Amino acid sequence: MKKITPILQRIKNLLHAKTDKEMAEKWGISYSTLDTWKNRDKIPEKRLLDFSLKYGVSFDWLLTGKGEPFPTSTNINIVEEQQDKENTTNSSHNTPPKLDKEFEVICEYLKDLDRSKRKKVLKYILELSDNGDE
Repeated sequence: MKKITPILQRIKNLLHAKTDKEMAEKWGISYSTLDTWKNRDKIPEKRLLDFSLKYGVSFDWLLTGKGEPFPTSTNINIVEEQQDKENTTNSSHNTPPKLDKEFEVICEYLKDLDRSKRKKVLKYILELSDNGDE
């Protein structure tokens, strides 16, 4: 079995897609892109991180299937909420994702980096916050 097969199955289930073509459409990628990923047995990490942020899904859960898909949600299907927002034509109903979900995903991503890379990210964040004060 290819290593991305379980990841794609989790995404397909979250998007309530019956086929790969439907999953690609709901994900916002072309079917040929999905097919390329399947042939290469690799999904760009940025695409998974973007998916995780967009739908509030645990990045670690997407990769491994371990833990909770929505660690901070309580009886709310975040994927369906996001899809409803995208299907709404009135842009005033589209609100940005909550900061705490973004923060949680970033933390999950950072914990897998080695110490030197985490230091670089922290330095960059501090530079950004210093620039924001000007």
